Amino acid sequence: MKGKWYLTFIWHNDFEPRGGTTEHEEILLDATTEEEAITEAKALAESGEYVKTSCGHMPVPEHYSVIYKAPR
Repeated sequence: MKGKWYLTFIWHNDFEPRGGTTEHEEILLDATTEEEAITEAKALAESGEYVKTSCGHMPVPEHYSVIYKAPR
């Protein structure tokens, strides 16, 4: 079984009910290689398209990372 690529970012939640917390988001990518993951994440971030987060939907912030998670 293969691992998966994610676009990740952290943002400060100023909204209720979890106002004042720092949220960590992981957005699953379709990519199967590191190069594809970087390209996909960059395209998503530059598009301004909203992604589903723990508190609704928002655009990808300027500072994000691409990570790989192997199955346990």
